[in-house]
Amino acid sequence: MPITSEATRPTGLRFDSSAIAELLYLLNWLHGARAAEPGTCPEEVDPGLVVPAELTRRVAQFWGDDILFWELFIVAGEAGGLVGPLAASEIQSRFGPACDSMPLDPMLRSEPEDDRVRIRERLRRLHDDKRLRSRYLRLIAGVWALFEADWLTRQLPAIERCHVVAIEQIGASGRLVETPEHVHERGLA
Repeated sequence: MPITSEATRPTGLRFDSSAIAELLYLLNWLHGARAAEPGTCPEEVDPGLVVPAELTRRVAQFWGDDILFWELFIVAGEAGGLVGPLAASEIQSRFGPACDSMPLDPMLRSEPEDDRVRIRERLRRLHDDKRLRSRYLRLIAGVWALFEADWLTRQLPAIERCHVVAIEQIGASGRLVETPEHVHERGLA
């Protein structure tokens, strides 16, 4: 998924791809009710991909609650990996050390208080329990390994086309966030 932010550059617009945003979307999709049929993928993903039922089960059961994988943004942010591509093979080496130095009490202003408590507890567990951390990183690397090639070959080029459209449409005057649905609706995928 692409994410945008205001920048200090003269254009006033920064547009980046985010493998982590896409990975979070996929984890949350596998975790939730949207994975209604075992083995299926979100419609934005190559329909030829088949998700192993065991992987879907592991994602759904990993934390044992109904909160989605929001802690991934904190871990990725600490690792310097919120924007740009990400290789599944790099997840352990980049995100493992980040779990030692990440903030354990982030603000999380946009989250309901109950979710904040659970996310902070997850961060503490990832920080303190190296075995849990290893299982977590293997899980997210496994999910990304399944979808990475599709993201690089189909979705990233669509994001890059969206970048061109965004610059043409709004230039330096504002912000634009492109979602997979928007990309699909505009025929950019």
